[in-house]
Amino acid sequence: MEIKTAEGASYFSRSACRTYADEQVQGDEVQWMSSQTRVQDLANEVQRAVDADPRIAAKKRDWAECMAGRGYQVTEPETAPDAIMDKVRAGQLDQSDARKQEIAMATADAECVNAVGAPEVRRQVMAEHEKSVLDAHENDIMAFVELQKKAVERATALAAR
Repeated sequence: MEIKTAEGASYFSRSACRTYADEQVQGDEVQWMSSQTRVQDLANEVQRAVDADPRIAAKKRDWAECMAGRGYQVTEPETAPDAIMDKVRAGQLDQSDARKQEIAMATADAECVNAVGAPEVRRQVMAEHEKSVLDAHENDIMAFVELQKKAVERATALAAR
């Protein structure tokens, strides 16, 4: 069985033992998978919107400037540790020194993240984009919430047998 997603498709076999077990708790597997996939697509939409938000880009630039002030020439928080691992792979750094550098970089990272106010801005931006998606797709989200509630009821009944 194929469920279309915003990023492609999900597949599952209607005859698999796992599908049978899932249906005992989740109910109709096609309905469950469709609803779950829709909610996951919405969560991915929120994440893409947050990542593309200019306020997040500004905080990343502020963070990179702060890191440069501490001696680290990095531009992306997610890839900053790669520079250390590249040196290890190239044989330019042993594990012990790499660990020390990772700790120093992680400390600078935490200090810079907090110094530029990135967590607060990320929470604000995330909340705005979540609200926007919730307002536009409340019915889809609430449909999955209802499916989850029914699944909990079925699971509770099955466990009581």
